[in-house]
Amino acid sequence: MEKALPRLFHRLDGCVPSDSKLNNPFHYKPDSLILAAAKELQSHLPPKPEEGKMWGVLVVEYQGQLGFINAYSGQISKAMADKIGPDWAGCPPVFDYLQPDGYFKTHEAEITAINHRLDALLDNDDYLRQKRAIAKLKKEGEDKIERQRSLMNEAKQRRHERRAEGGLTDKELGDMERESQFLKAELHRAKVNYRKSLADAESKLSVYESEINSLQRHRSILSERLQSWLFNHFVLLNARGERKPIPEIFREYYLSNASAKLQARILALNPGSDATLICPSGAGECCEPKLLQYAYLHGMRPLRIASFWWGPCLGLRLQRHGQFYPACSGRCKPILSWMLRGLAVRSYQLTNSVSQKLRIIFEDNYLFVVDKPSGMLSVPGTTSNDSVLKYLVDRFHCTVYPVHRLDMATSGLMVVAKDAGTQQALQREFENRTVKKEYEAIVIGEIGQKKGRISLPLSPDLMDRPRQKVDFEHGKEAVTEYEVLSSKGGETRLRLHPLTGRTHQLRVHCASPLGLNAPIKGDALYGTDAGRLYLQARRLSFVYPVDGRQMSFTLPPDF
Repeated sequence: MEKALPRLFHRLDGCVPSDSKLNNPFHYKPDSLILAAAKELQSHLPPKPEEGKMWGVLVVEYQGQLGFINAYSGQISKAMADKIGPDWAGCPPVFDYLQPDGYFKTHEAEITAINHRLDALLDNDDYLRQKRAIAKLKKEGEDKIERQRSLMNEAKQRRHERRAEGGLTDKELGDMERESQFLKAELHRAKVNYRKSLADAESKLSVYESEINSLQRHRSILSERLQSWLFNHFVLLNARGERKPIPEIFREYYLSNASAKLQARILALNPGSDATLICPSGAGECCEPKLLQYAYLHGMRPLRIASFWWGPCLGLRLQRHGQFYPACSGRCKPILSWMLRGLAVRSYQLTNSVSQKLRIIFEDNYLFVVDKPSGMLSVPGTTSNDSVLKYLVDRFHCTVYPVHRLDMATSGLMVVAKDAGTQQALQREFENRTVKKEYEAIVIGEIGQKKGRISLPLSPDLMDRPRQKVDFEHGKEAVTEYEVLSSKGGETRLRLHPLTGRTHQLRVHCASPLGLNAPIKGDALYGTDAGRLYLQARRLSFVYPVDGRQMSFTLPPDF
């Protein structure tokens, strides 16, 4: 009698794997197995869900049969789970910590109660009134002290000028000395009265501040303990059958791969303690760990793994419906480095997909202006890939100095200095925003407004480097002007003027729903890979450091 298959195992009839190695979850293109599994899963998901979610599929071999299992990252609502049904809602979490009366929910409720008490204190009318009174007192007191100090300085200047004139009587000299002493005493009294009034006001406020600070410290302690408890209960398997809790996985990974500064911080910690310092929130709850854990527990052999976004992309996120994405680096790279041990995984080496050679547009004794092809690094990186600087050094046997950079995927004009003085002068122009830069791009989608300005602050996505994200709280100013040149077949050609120079600025401003909501064609990070990125640094204009004349270069794209 044939053994029943696990309920979450879905057969893939008629499919044959090209090889038995698992694809690299951080660098892959969906093959026929991934596409077949994803298509089957998507047919059981709501076509237009209210909430967007990252879903993952893992193609596996189980008891001689080919099939797949699926999972989602994080949590989904009960309404969504009910719509999908138990057979397609996906693999269970690595550790189910959401039991209503369990340890996590009980202690979470304690933290929630503290939050409610803090909210009540921070919104208390008397507390807010006293804070406003102190702010007013500080302003008035500091203004009075400053006025008194100005009077004293003005009088001092008058006395100095009068002494310079000469002919002062003893009485006049005495009067001047008494004036100086009086004004100094007035300033001292103003300071004493201000400090006393402020101390009285702050003592009334301290009743609230003391409780607020105590609650915040207690909340911090409870949160760290609860998070540490949670992480230590996420015990992950690898293909060798070994088990290890998440804090140990992250500790081992960072001691092998992190900067010396971070390694020193980790070594200073006691093993198993302060897990929140090295484990990011949500670690272990992405698709990939759930899928691999379930497969290992049930004796399934992983063959292909992939994840895609399903549903609307709300807020500041850049994921697009139906698009495949690699595993995130911040949470998943340390975890998967452990879980994939003992498994044959396809190697991945970042290579240049450079369609043409670098061209020299201009050269003299002080600088180069070059045409950087898409796929070439600007400066040498951690890999052996070719770069603009390496190419120039190898060809001309000279020392070169980078002035600015273009993304590896971006083509077009780039200036490189031949000496440190020229480099510094040109970099000051970039810092002062006097360099005129113009880009040309093809984006996927139609743009309603023919001209406009995008102002969206950007910061690195620390959980998924090298991606950048829109960040209104911590991001740096990023401003782009755009102009529509033409539209055809659902694609739009744009002229882009970055007024600032943030990493991936044009790519994020085009792709973001808060920007143009039209990713640049071929943008594998924020859109869909198309062989190359259709973005060209078209025009570059700057002041020549040697004689101050304006230099301008134009290079239309070949796309």
